[in-house]
Parts: sequence; structure tokens; C-alpha cells
Amino acid sequence: MNANDAEPSAESRFARRTVLGGIASVALVSGTGCIEMGGSGATDVYVTNNTDKTRRVTLIVGPTDSDHVQIDATHAITPDEHWNPTAQDKITWGGTYTVSVSVKNGPSATYTWRDPHDPLYVSLGTKEVSFETMAGTPTGWNESE
Repeated sequence: MNANDAEPSAESRFARRTVLGGIASVALVSGTGCIEMGGSGATDVYVTNNTDKTRRVTLIVGPTDSDHVQIDATHAITPDEHWNPTAQDKITWGGTYTVSVSVKNGPSATYTWRDPHDPLYVSLGTKEVSFETMAGTPTGWNESE
């Protein structure tokens, strides 16, 4: 039997497992620490058109305590289409945001979004705009648009 074909000794296998286990433990603890210590994150605003007509909507989002506008976007949304104007400019956790939505020749509304950990879903109806926060992204929604 060739020395290169021999199985590693039990001692070297144990040392390798110890090193790999230690690395995995450090990675797990490091990641957990970020979550437990209040790590930062970001979330999105999703807009959906629940009418049977294409609607031109403007979304403006900014911190409530300043004049800074973080998102100012306008988009024509076809019936049952979903739009994520914040995909490239995420809304960070913490703070309070004012979210204004206006539909050309249609309804408008303003929402105060406090400490946005979960995404905000804006629903466009024929005569109303509604807001709801909920965890996750619905299946089939394109986050990059």
C-alpha cells in the first residue's frame, strides 16, 4: 500500500474536525450577535394596482423629521401589476417615514410608517389607497422593478 493512499490517522481527522467545528461556531455566534444586538437592515415599499385600468402613481417617501426625500418616483401600473420603487434604494430600519401616494385623476393618501422592519404594501383601489405592513414578499412579485 502506498503511503499517499493511506487514510488519515484518527488523530489528524479529529484535529481537522475540531478546526472546522470551531470555525463554524465562530461564524454562527458572529451572525447571531448581529441579530441579537439590533443589527441594521432595510425594507421595501410595494405598490399594486387592484383596479381594471392602468394607473399613473407617484410615491414619495422621506423621514418624517426632515425635509429629505428618499424616494420620489412615478410609474404607470397596469391592472394587477406590482411595483417596487425602493428596490435599489431600500428604506432602512428605525425612524419614522412619511409615505405619500397619489394617483393621477384618482385617490391619494399619506401614511406614517414607524420603525419599518416589515415591507409596506400599498394597494390602489378605484376610490382609495390603502396601506398595510406584513412580513415577506408575496410569491411571484418581482423585487427588482
